[in-house]
Amino acid sequence: MPRRTGMAFAITDHPVRVRVMGTGRYARCFLAPFAAAASLGLLTTWHDVATTARDMSLGDLTLIVAVSLAMVLPFLRSLFLGVWLDGELLVARTWFRTLKLPRSELRDCDTVTYRGFLYPEPDVGWFYDLLVSTVDGAIHRLSGTIAFRGRSRLQAYQIQAFIEGASATEALGVARARIAERKERADGGRHA
Repeated sequence: MPRRTGMAFAITDHPVRVRVMGTGRYARCFLAPFAAAASLGLLTTWHDVATTARDMSLGDLTLIVAVSLAMVLPFLRSLFLGVWLDGELLVARTWFRTLKLPRSELRDCDTVTYRGFLYPEPDVGWFYDLLVSTVDGAIHRLSGTIAFRGRSRLQAYQIQAFIEGASATEALGVARARIAERKERADGGRHA
């Protein structure tokens, strides 16, 4: 039975679920203006329909609503994108699926140049995705984790620290220490 501390908080033996820093953020930021424009268009359309309903055909209304929804739905899905470290699981919610990979089956995590809607060709652009490989040789590209190079590297280090045994709550601190160590080595090499 959980013990109570404070007013409404309970301490339990359940593992802590930690989101990998910033995963899904860039997708949401990219899609937000489209969703806002579509919502504004939909509201304007509904206002126009209410005032001049007899002048608009059902086909026109259907087309406007379909286009607006096509712009809003990806944004709504982007709210759920991300990677979480959950006890002994890595949970990745991508655009079309959710992966649940046990820590014991993970081998490593790295960044890879983004290839998708913005840049259909590989090795073009400034964005990176995360790539997770398992001990059986399977490779999973975590789509929707798009980020700039530095942020993507931090995310990969956070996941790698988790794979190497750090708890979900400690993994970000380990990742930041690795980044700082890398910068220190790079700065030390310049001044030598």
